[in-house]
Amino acid sequence: MASEATPMAASPASACSPMPTPGGVSQTIPAGAQVQFKFFYCTSPGHLIVQLGKVGDPTASSTVLIDQNVPPPPFVDLHLPLLPAGTYALTWTYAPAATDSWQSVSELHVAEVLRFRRFHSNATSSPLVLGFLFLEVV
Repeated sequence: MASEATPMAASPASACSPMPTPGGVSQTIPAGAQVQFKFFYCTSPGHLIVQLGKVGDPTASSTVLIDQNVPPPPFVDLHLPLLPAGTYALTWTYAPAATDSWQSVSELHVAEVLRFRRFHSNATSSPLVLGFLFLEVV
């Protein structure tokens, strides 16, 4: 069952700027580290779905962490559960209400350090934000 994420207070003004993108789609995470997924929906409300699944285990289904409508300008700050050693897929989909003018930023923080950042907008020629990260917990 999806949990409701509480939108946070307005983010810093630079949060929605297309800054350079650090990190790749595969991240090594130390066991026990605090992992946060932050999603900034800058100019349009929409619908956000975030899922977490274990890679390579056909008996494990993905867990829906968020499945809800989100209005701007706040952001979603999702603390992932502590994960045992293994490889996981974190996926997200954002469907903006206004497809002609929208921006979003997806971030992954490990122990409060930014490890991944991706900017999307209507200028990126995609009507949806589709994102994924592989998390290797060691």
